[in-house]
Amino acid sequence: MGPVWGTHLLSNLTLIKHIGIAVCCVSQSNAFMRSPVFSSTGLFRCYLCLFAVLPWSGELAFAHWTIQFPSEPWMGICASYLCALLLFCPKERQVFSTVSASYWLSLSFILWLWIATCFSTMPYVSIKYVLVETVHWCLFVPGIFLIRSWWPQLLRAFTLSMALVALYTLLHHAFFHFRADQALLAPMPFFPENTLYAAVLALTLPWLTGGVLPMYPWLRWSCVALFGVALVMAGSLGAVLSVLAIGALFGLMYLHTSLPWFSKKALFLLIFLVFASILAGLPSILQQMRKDVSTMERINRYHCAARMLNARPWTGFGPGTFADQYFPFQHPAEMTRISLKAPISSRNPDTFGRGGGAHAEFWQVLAETGWPGLLILCTLMLLLGRYSWPLLFMQPARPFLCCLAGLGIFTLLGLTNNFMHDGRVAALVWGQIALLIGCFSKKETSTRCLERL
Repeated sequence: MGPVWGTHLLSNLTLIKHIGIAVCCVSQSNAFMRSPVFSSTGLFRCYLCLFAVLPWSGELAFAHWTIQFPSEPWMGICASYLCALLLFCPKERQVFSTVSASYWLSLSFILWLWIATCFSTMPYVSIKYVLVETVHWCLFVPGIFLIRSWWPQLLRAFTLSMALVALYTLLHHAFFHFRADQALLAPMPFFPENTLYAAVLALTLPWLTGGVLPMYPWLRWSCVALFGVALVMAGSLGAVLSVLAIGALFGLMYLHTSLPWFSKKALFLLIFLVFASILAGLPSILQQMRKDVSTMERINRYHCAARMLNARPWTGFGPGTFADQYFPFQHPAEMTRISLKAPISSRNPDTFGRGGGAHAEFWQVLAETGWPGLLILCTLMLLLGRYSWPLLFMQPARPFLCCLAGLGIFTLLGLTNNFMHDGRVAALVWGQIALLIGCFSKKETSTRCLERL
């Protein structure tokens, strides 16, 4: 048996040697690098499939692991293709030499998540959480930056797929006679809750109403009507108000650019009057909010996040740990009938609509990553706003306005919800940031910035 075993071993080693030589030759071959398999077009096709399946992805549990199927396996395929494209195609890497400071700020936020993970109170949870966030950033910032000219086609696939989910949700809700207490369950199993479902609808609406997506007019307006009805029936007041607020703001800007007599001073005056009226009615609004158990639970979470920030102001408790760490920071006087005292171990009818994070994107970042995390995030938003502001009064292109409207809706939603951990929201938000990064690349004039999109 000894000589035979030695002969097999020698033949296996020889085979491995030849395979290694072949791989090296192929990887160094110019023909392989120019192969259409590894190209921006091939990457676009991978992303097209990903955007088509994102709305239909549901959570599957395997022992102690959960996975969004089929989106997360397909994300792995897209990430592998993106890495191969950047590895074997030097020309594709060169485009990143012109990116603006916004790109590096978005990357620094991901890097800070990894730094905060080193000081996490639950390292295993933080590593899993940040790993997913890193994949999201890599896919939807560098990846979308490379194929940003195909963004309308990607979003068209996402929108049509989401329209089918909205139609299913409305039919599901209709079986319960559109009862308000069933709005939470209607989008299941594709969305775990109605607020996330409503947020995705709200983030997609600006691109539908802006007429940017390559769709027949009748199909586009049918989707607008469907998404509008679905958004109202979803029962998420924050999503509806965010869409109305951004829609009103951009409507005023349209009046400014379309009507000569509607000056910039009149625009600011109208905005001031709107905010003044809101402040005048704030006491009555707060009185109504105190009667809503969901709102009071949000306030309870905000107080917990503030106390967590006070306990660990520089590194936070670790990314992804808020849902497990906020319980000791609750005060009995602030707790509601839906407050929890321990993490939810399994989802069932008694736990639907309970648990979760800080219910505010910014409070969650503060509690989990400390002041530096929020500072990086706010600097990124301010930098994008600084670049965008001069172009708003230059009759900018529609895709540019759709980007700003979408990010504006997300900013308002981030005051009362936290959704960036979800792949669908990450695709829409990071993708639009990537579009603006491409728009504000170095050595671009104001006119060329608008032509980028």
